[in-house]
Amino acid sequence: MFNFLPGSGTLHHLRLPPLTDSVRVDTGILQGDAVSIFYDPMIAKLVVHAPTRKEAIQGLVQALGQYQTPIYNKYGSNVIQLDAGSPWTLLQNFRSVDTFHRTFTLLHDDTPIELDVAATTSDGKSYIVNGTNVTVHHVDFSTGDFKLTVGNETFTGTAVVFKQDVHLFCDDGTLAYEYKLRVPEPSYDSQGQSAGGAASLVTPMPGKIVKVMAKAGDAIVADQPLLIMEAMKMEVGHVIRAPRDGAVADVNCQVGDFVSDGHVLVELAPLSDKAAAA
Repeated sequence: MFNFLPGSGTLHHLRLPPLTDSVRVDTGILQGDAVSIFYDPMIAKLVVHAPTRKEAIQGLVQALGQYQTPIYNKYGSNVIQLDAGSPWTLLQNFRSVDTFHRTFTLLHDDTPIELDVAATTSDGKSYIVNGTNVTVHHVDFSTGDFKLTVGNETFTGTAVVFKQDVHLFCDDGTLAYEYKLRVPEPSYDSQGQSAGGAASLVTPMPGKIVKVMAKAGDAIVADQPLLIMEAMKMEVGHVIRAPRDGAVADVNCQVGDFVSDGHVLVELAPLSDKAAAA
């Protein structure tokens, strides 16, 4: 079974599939609306009618592919099976785009993707990405719409960027696919601290604190559960774990608290303080 986890926040981008006599969307939300943790997890429903079940499923898959929202739709990605010809499969490593050569890492479904990009022209239209030629035909920065050719295949779609997330809605002309790419959060030492330096853990999403298993002064080890949150109206636990060995400097929440996105939950002391806490 799939581990679906509800989420809340502001709906920064929303495009519905074309609505017809056979395709309907029942919803009460619009682009720009804030979905709080008090909402029911089902905030919209896509309904497709067809003469046969097979045709209805085909219509549903197509409509899901045209449904654009940065709220990662695992239902859609499970219905729409990505094939080997998808543009992101061809771009198994991606980098920065400019007149110089640079590499960085993205995450796709929590899987690191090393990106290697070199610009071949100064007009920002031609690149070599992991050895594959990529030509940019069109980019509209106001809407995020793009058209590009990867190898011998041409793709159109929309890119939506919010905070650390990059959402690509790609359409191959017959069926659209959604890919969600997340730029990895910097490690502690990349913030100018040593691997055992002070750090803090923040909420991955708005929610309610249902269990706290750590207190100030506790010695901890990497991957140790520190607290559990729940999201929206579902009894779904999101475990916040220690990223490394160390000691707890402070816990900034208690059971029953409702916390917003980005709230500092736990502060970790430098690794050298662990012995003092023991």
